[in-house]
Amino acid sequence: MRLRVKNKTAVWNTVFSLLFFATVTVAQELPKAILVDEFSVISCEDLLARTDVLFAQLIQHPDHTGLVLISRKAQNSRGFREFITATFYLRPFDRERIKILEVSSLAESSGQFWRLPPGAVSPYYEKTPEPVQDMSKPYVFGYESEERVCPSFVPELYANLLKEHPRSFGKIVVRGNSWRSRQSLGDYYLDKLRSDFGLSTNQFRIYYIHRPNKPLTEAEFWFVPANDK
Repeated sequence: MRLRVKNKTAVWNTVFSLLFFATVTVAQELPKAILVDEFSVISCEDLLARTDVLFAQLIQHPDHTGLVLISRKAQNSRGFREFITATFYLRPFDRERIKILEVSSLAESSGQFWRLPPGAVSPYYEKTPEPVQDMSKPYVFGYESEERVCPSFVPELYANLLKEHPRSFGKIVVRGNSWRSRQSLGDYYLDKLRSDFGLSTNQFRIYYIHRPNKPLTEAEFWFVPANDK
């Protein structure tokens, strides 16, 4: 027995309406990105504490990912990015779960920390092009001091760079007011780069410079490309 439908238009209108409301309902139920923190000009100690809060939230939500947005217009935006990157590398944490991006601007903020549940849409931002480093010339890869309270240098990234360019070498310049402190800082990083990341001694040149008026001993890490001339 066949059923006869007198008003097919009404039936199709009903079907389309149900599909529309079902789609809207699903869209409304999508998870949202969660703003964990935002900041302007702050000290590295304060930034470290805020970064630890992001870590704690991601540990509590193992299926979530983290997003760090840094405004390129912020004062010392490069310093923010290097410090946050170093903090992530110095923690026993899955770095694949965190993305760090420099963006054109963030209204009145210098940086934002976001937590993204699975399926959540990222907050809107205008990503700026990554600066391209000229690898044909020597340049300073990073700095570090003996106190290491506000880390910005990542030995693993430095070692990876030298491995990617095997004919290049690293130049480490250590400055300070005492020979013992200079040697201690130089030995620390030489041992770390050799023991932890498998670099050989001939991939480095180290220089010790006496600076009597410098309260802290500091190291400067250079990338020196191969001289093909």
